[in-house]
Amino acid sequence: MTIDTDWIAGYADGVLEPERRRLVDAALARDPALALALRRERDMTARLAAAFPPVEEPLPPALAGLLAGDAAAPAIMAGRRRPARLWLGPIAAAAVLLAVAGGGWTALRVIDGLEERVARIETAEQIRLATQTAIDARRAEVLEQAPNGVETPWRDGATAGRVRPVSTFIDASGRFCREFTEAVEGPDGSRTGGGIACRVGQHDWRLWWPDNGGPAGGQAL
Repeated sequence: MTIDTDWIAGYADGVLEPERRRLVDAALARDPALALALRRERDMTARLAAAFPPVEEPLPPALAGLLAGDAAAPAIMAGRRRPARLWLGPIAAAAVLLAVAGGGWTALRVIDGLEERVARIETAEQIRLATQTAIDARRAEVLEQAPNGVETPWRDGATAGRVRPVSTFIDASGRFCREFTEAVEGPDGSRTGGGIACRVGQHDWRLWWPDNGGPAGGQAL
């Protein structure tokens, strides 16, 4: 009888059904090559477990079908072998390749956990970028219209703030610039500060200080 490589993976992870485990035990006793394959499978599982934190989660339905001996298991397994996201880097990509080659349940659980963590990070980054875009747009509206010394409140979804232009001048390049103070409250907390922004297009104000060192020279208005 030929022992399937997926049986070896399940045997190494301790999830193989008792009847199949007995068959593998018998095959291991008489087949050195199969014993070597088992050692390699266990080594791969150990390396993955050492490289990534354990993931405590219910067994995914597709893997549960595999462990139950589902006839559609090969097709399900192929569907679970998803490529790593590019920015995870070479280590995560290598982990995915090891999971595909070895077919271990533990390896696939590790990859599932990594993908969930990446999704949470990406969601947080999208929220951060959307919040910053709202802050920049609302600040530009105030700098475009409000006179010096007048604080203007604004709100955009879950983010709110106040902007007060302090002074207005023309820099050495002929651009209108304004010094301002602001306070912002958003999903990532509250902050206060200020800076200098210059008008670079219609309703388009670029923050020059503290980000870009400030405009050179200028004439107060």
